Amino acid sequence: GYRRNLFGNTVSLLRATMTKNIIVSSGATEAMDLRGLKDCLHFAFLIGLNGDTPHNALTVNPTKVLERAANRKFTCKSTISTNHPTKLNSQLHEDFVKLE
Repeated sequence: GYRRNLFGNTVSLLRATMTKNIIVSSGATEAMDLRGLKDCLHFAFLIGLNGDTPHNALTVNPTKVLERAANRKFTCKSTISTNHPTKLNSQLHEDFVKLE
C-alpha cells in the first residue's frame, strides 16, 4: 500500500538524482506535526542514504536552497542592488522612529 509506494518512489528518486542535493523534510504544517532530527535521520538511512548524505539532506542542503533563493531575490545577473546611502539612512531613521 501506501508505505510500499512511498519507499519505492523515494528509491526511484534517489536513483535518478544519484543522491545529490537531496532535502529531507517532515512536511509539517503545524508544530505538533514536527518530527525530531533523529527520526528524519533514521528515515534517511531507511531509504538508502549513507555517509554524510543524511546529515546534509537535513542541514546543509536546505540552507543552500534558502541562500540561493535570497541571492536570486537581491541580485540581477550577478550584480547586487543596493539603495542609495541617503535613502537607506532615511529609511532606517523612519523605522527607528516607528519603534519608539
